[in-house]
Amino acid sequence: MGKEIAFMDLGVIPYSKAWDLQSKLFNEVIDRKLANRNSSTEDFKEQFHYLLFCEHPHVYTLGRNGKEEHLLLNEDSL
Repeated sequence: MGKEIAFMDLGVIPYSKAWDLQSKLFNEVIDRKLANRNSSTEDFKEQFHYLLFCEHPHVYTLGRNGKEEHLLLNEDSL
């Protein structure tokens, strides 16, 4: 029972789409692990590890204590 790495080159992708895909893949891994835990060795589902390569446009975050005036760019520049 080997583990395979699924390589995905996503190219340029919006941050939210990359996040959604990562969440989906994570949930699939968890579901597989739970299914494998409750099955006999003959019924084991193949396990994959994922290696995602992507690039996304710049993302600006302020964090919990951030304020708009902390930004070094004005709204037009953003």
